[in-house]
Amino acid sequence: MTLDEPLKRIDQRPIPVADPGVRAFLCARNELPRLPFLLEYHRRLGVELFFIVDNDSSDGSVEYLLSEPDVRLWHTGSSYRESNFGTKWAETLMNEFAVDQWALFIDADELLVYPECEQVALTTVCDFLDQNHFRVLPTPLLDMYSDRPVIETTYEAGQDMLSVCPFFDSKDYFFNPQSGHIIGGVRHRLFRSAEPKPEPPIVLNKYALRRWLPGNDLDRGVHRSFLPGVNSTLLTGALFHFKFIASFVRHAQEESVRKEHWNGASEYADYMRKFAESPNLCLMGPHSIRYENSEQLVRLGLMRSSPSFHEFAKKPGDDEAISRVTRFSAGGLAGGFDD
Repeated sequence: MTLDEPLKRIDQRPIPVADPGVRAFLCARNELPRLPFLLEYHRRLGVELFFIVDNDSSDGSVEYLLSEPDVRLWHTGSSYRESNFGTKWAETLMNEFAVDQWALFIDADELLVYPECEQVALTTVCDFLDQNHFRVLPTPLLDMYSDRPVIETTYEAGQDMLSVCPFFDSKDYFFNPQSGHIIGGVRHRLFRSAEPKPEPPIVLNKYALRRWLPGNDLDRGVHRSFLPGVNSTLLTGALFHFKFIASFVRHAQEESVRKEHWNGASEYADYMRKFAESPNLCLMGPHSIRYENSEQLVRLGLMRSSPSFHEFAKKPGDDEAISRVTRFSAGGLAGGFDD
């Protein structure tokens, strides 16, 4: 199988036919500050290779990524919108390099978290999903933010994202059984709840980790799936979403003009209106709490675990893999999705 014409390979490193680890896939444009921590965090979870599509970055991302030995890099100048927001590019690479393997499809501002991730390697999670014949791990988005105005929330390349933005909304998330959507959290609270007319919901569902097979349902987008495991009560994860740093105000202005994002970038237009009204907007609210650890998210009902996963994770495993598991800061510290 050959790659689609818009994707041009720009590194020369070999790609193993198969390996036991998880492969990560992402599309990025001008994300250089986030990339060092993103890569290191997921390496520690156990990601073996990163397959990245650069969409015309001009900030040095390409040069940085070419220096990372576990990165395989492609370039395209094609429209992000016309690629179904990067999913067509990711499908092309996964069909070539991740058939019948576990693939993690994330954005550059997302970090995967799952129950016991402080001690348990990602390969163990995948083994548990395989044992239960699941092909996907549900991973809803949790927007992270600081206790300072967004415009004052500065982030330097390589910083622990959780130390800069350790807070999240602990409740007021809602599941709509008719649409299958999870909504709520800080973006609904501050950027949609005051709209005089209902806007399309900001959907928090995401299915980032999948055992990939050609013909998978990624064409439906990353926010929907019908794969076995979607309704699991045994194990779910989450994606920490680090959108709200100082550079985001400029980024939202740029994207609201480019209109390369979903629904003509209407969400970015909403952000711009809110920041125009409140330049010093701080996202803290009545249910904001600081992230402590994965067990906290299970306790709040924002992730699910089970005795069977706990017992499975206790089995002797690869000590080397376990030693790579993340122990990053939880912001200075060692209400679930309602039906």
